[in-house]
Amino acid sequence: GPQCSLIKIPEDLGIPSTWIGYLSVDDIDSIQRKVPQIGGNIIIPVTRSEGIPPFLMFTGPEGAALKAVEVSGKNVAFSEKQGAVAWNELLCSNPLFSFTFLHVLTDWDREAIQQWPSNVYHLCKQQDTPRAGIQMLNKEILSNAHWLCYFLCDDLLASLDAVKENGGAYITKIMELPNFGSFCVVMDSNDAVFALLQRDP
Repeated sequence: GPQCSLIKIPEDLGIPSTWIGYLSVDDIDSIQRKVPQIGGNIIIPVTRSEGIPPFLMFTGPEGAALKAVEVSGKNVAFSEKQGAVAWNELLCSNPLFSFTFLHVLTDWDREAIQQWPSNVYHLCKQQDTPRAGIQMLNKEILSNAHWLCYFLCDDLLASLDAVKENGGAYITKIMELPNFGSFCVVMDSNDAVFALLQRDP
């Protein structure tokens, strides 16, 4: 099924080219009330149009953009198909504060995972189902807080070649994580950052 869409960002929104994830919520009006109360900003207020669910766009305390969509009772599972979004991850300077912000908006819980001595990964769960991750931003790679979308590919090296051939660039080297796969953070021709992920066999 559909995995993403491309839209032109109005210049007056002040948002750079980016891949934006969607947060499924039961009550979009409640989200609009809460966001500014807990340190976020509403970028696009609640919008209702025929044929699409109500939505809004907001930024968290560190400026990372996210959309909330009212789809009561529905939580879309991550797909394992080629080209699908397999994971979403918030890179930020204060992971605990950012989790608290998200926790107020959702019913997510947090599990801290020691990835390596210098980094704790914060796994966000909804009734034991993983929904997203949060970790410390490496400012040598990205300068601002950012939601990172991971797109699945069958052949990481071939996909990286395609990034180069279409005007993109690599931001990191290929990295490997046990029980996750090999991935690389890249930038497309519009300077929007995302990750390509090849699962372990």
